[in-house]
Amino acid sequence: MRFEIVSVASFVAKATLTTTLSHPMKTKLTVILTMSVAAVFTVAGCGDGGGKKPVTAKGNEMSMDAVQNDGDVKNKPPTVFAQPLARVNEAAARALISVGCKLKRQESYFASGFRPQKMGLLIGSGGETVKVFMLPQGDKVTNVWVDTDHSFVGMAGQQNWNKQVLAEMTSLLK
Repeated sequence: MRFEIVSVASFVAKATLTTTLSHPMKTKLTVILTMSVAAVFTVAGCGDGGGKKPVTAKGNEMSMDAVQNDGDVKNKPPTVFAQPLARVNEAAARALISVGCKLKRQESYFASGFRPQKMGLLIGSGGETVKVFMLPQGDKVTNVWVDTDHSFVGMAGQQNWNKQVLAEMTSLLK
């Protein structure tokens, strides 16, 4: 009996299957288990990064209220920059690009970028979505929150980019 390796789960199940070929009942159960686990991993890997999409206001752009009520911002302390919103917004876009993100959205109060997947020998990296939320506190002060969302595929090789983005923004806004 021969099976192709489709994922890590099916590889593990194949190893189990080869050791249980002497018991036909165990073989059937292992084959069913293999297909079930492979299907779950395949479906889970096709998600949109956890279903967390920014709340949008008029059209596609996030409003100030949407930023304040977003789960990645609410009840979390901001990083405060003594700079106007326009300069902070520009610095956010440049900081996202500096950590390897492709800029997906740049709006008045929100910017986000996606780090492309890179495949390694055992695990890959990339696949993170990095979001920057900005709220002006007057003409010359802006509150900023940075959040990194990880995708299911490649999660082991992904990292949190919040500190690097904030450090780059701080450097750009000096």
